[in-house]
Formats: sequence, C-alpha cells, structure tokens
Amino acid sequence: MSIPTDFKLSKYTARKGCFCKVQQEDLLGFLKHVSDEDIGQTDCSIQPTKFEDVFQVTSIDFFTPVVDNVYLQGRIAIANVLSDIYSLGITDLTTVVMVLCLCPDWDKDLLDVVAGTLMRGFSDGAKLGGVPVDGGQTTYSPWPMIGGTVMSVSHKSEIINGTHASVGDVVILTKPLGTQPLANAMQWLWQQEESEHRRELVASLGMTREEIETNVARSGKWMAMLNKTAAEMMHHADAVAATDITGFGLLNHATNLMKTMQPGTLMKIDRVPCMPGAIEVTQRSGFFKLLQGKAAETSGGLLVILPASKVESALDYFQEKEGYCPWVVGQIVEEGQYPWLEEGRRAGLATDVEFFSADAEPKVDLE
Repeated sequence: MSIPTDFKLSKYTARKGCFCKVQQEDLLGFLKHVSDEDIGQTDCSIQPTKFEDVFQVTSIDFFTPVVDNVYLQGRIAIANVLSDIYSLGITDLTTVVMVLCLCPDWDKDLLDVVAGTLMRGFSDGAKLGGVPVDGGQTTYSPWPMIGGTVMSVSHKSEIINGTHASVGDVVILTKPLGTQPLANAMQWLWQQEESEHRRELVASLGMTREEIETNVARSGKWMAMLNKTAAEMMHHADAVAATDITGFGLLNHATNLMKTMQPGTLMKIDRVPCMPGAIEVTQRSGFFKLLQGKAAETSGGLLVILPASKVESALDYFQEKEGYCPWVVGQIVEEGQYPWLEEGRRAGLATDVEFFSADAEPKVDLE
C-alpha cells in the first residue's frame, strides 16, 4: 500500500512542529519544582566521563507533524534532533535513538506505510549526518510525534560553549525564519473547502495557490537541512557560542544564549532574514509573532556569536559548502539602558530592525 494522495499528516495535531512545545515562561516555572537555581538555559546535557577532558553530550527532541509529506517529516525530525548538539560545534555524533508516536485511529495498512515512511526519512537524514540510528521507542498517541535522543562522546576541544562574548562580536544566522506562518498557510489552503473562515484567510493573503505551495515547499527544504556545516563553520571561525532557533523563537533563544555569557554585554539584532511569503502571511493574516522575533520555528538555523575579524572567513566557508551566504543579523553591545531592550532580557530587536525576504535556496535533495 502507498500513502493515499489525500492523506494529511498535519491534520492529526492542533499544534504543528515546535509550536507544540511548552512556552518558555511556563517551562521555567515548572523547573522551579526541580531546583531553585536558574536552570534550563541550554538544550544539551554535558557530563564528564571517567576519561580526562572527555564528555558525554546528550540531547532529546521530538514534536508533532509540521508538514503533510510523511517522508519529509522524518527528514525534518532528525534535522531538529541533531541541531542542539550541532549548536555546540560537535559534528562527530555517536548514536541516535528514535522516538515515534503513532495515531491509533489509523488502520493497520495506513499505520504500516506511515510508520515505515517516517522511519525511512529519519534514517536517511541521520545517514547524511553520519550518525547511526540504534533502536528507539514506539507508542500510540492521539497526536503523532517523531524525534529522538542524540549522544556524542566528545573531547573538550570539540565543544564550543564559550561564556565571554565581547563588545563588537558579530552575530550571524544560518537559516531564515518563517516556518510557523508558512505551515499554517498550507493548512488553511487545504481546509478552505471545508470552512468559510479558512477561505477568507486564504483570500486575505493575496497569494495564488501556486505561490503558497512554492513557498511552503521551500520552507520544507530549509527545515530538512542539517546544521552540520554551521557547526563546522563555528570551529573554522573561532566562534564564541551558538544556539539553534526552534520552538522558543528567535528572541527567546537569543536571550537564553546571552544568559550564559558573562555580565556586561547584550545582543542587538537589527536584520532578520525570513523565508519568502512568511512576512506576507504574518502581516495579512494578523497572526503569529514573527515580526516581534517570537514566532516558533521548527528546525531553524544556528545563531552564532563570533569575532568580527572572523566574519568574512566564516561566511566564505559556509557559502562554499552550502551555496549561499548566511546573514549577519546583529552584534554584541555594552550593557546599558536601550529603548529596544525589553525588561529582563539580554537580547533585543533594534528599534529600526529590518525583516526582509531572503533570496536563498538550500541544497537539500528530497525524495
């Protein structure tokens, strides 16, 4: 049996991709039941082993469908699983254990083909990252989910998690933003035959069906793209530290990164690349917080802090590998009172921040 042409994987969840994650402010409240200390700023566990200067680095991530293409969803899931560990500059990964939750409403034949296709996409993406998938756990759930745990045994020289950003350091972003509005636009498109409200939403976008489908297909490639080259670039450019941009959105992830830095510095973001169509969907629908830097992203790029003297070398290295140039989005500035900085944050969007449509295409081969 093949997957029916009218099968919509994202139909089986009310919160797509990393938008299913618990919001950061709620999570920090939950963590207070575990410890009074300020924990939860990093996504990876870094634990010493019995060998000198060798650490076990572990991360877990899983989420609901963000696309309807089942194979692509598997590819996106593994890319997202690996991103946290790539944000530490680690590229030599030891193993991945897969987590898969399947919908009990699917009949046996559909269950078999969907599960197999998700696993194949996940496995193919893992091969591109050079990491084996060694087992996993499969359950039933009202909302399907896929993800896993990744582990690396790494020497301290392989791990980039500096805490001393300097005034004048530059911030670059390796993928554009906009997965949340585009995923929803696609869902509105196929729901418009069933709902007058959805027809009105699609009409408000001022985009043809072909334009929406083209933009969404491109966003799928961005999400499936591994952040491995970005991790390699971190070593090439002597990066200070990085974070991946996922469920908490650009501004919250940037804030978390800066909380790990020494006092006295802030991150100012003044240019933000977005996927074609994402800004239009956000502005015309009135939904999402993309233009506030707070929209959830699924399998986003790395936000990297690096010395200004290394920027040109970093951009050239990345472009040679991936065929496009990452974006300089901001800089590290001296701590102070700024009109663009929200209370309690160490990262913010400049008063005159520019959100723009990124003219780039990821080199991702899909089935």
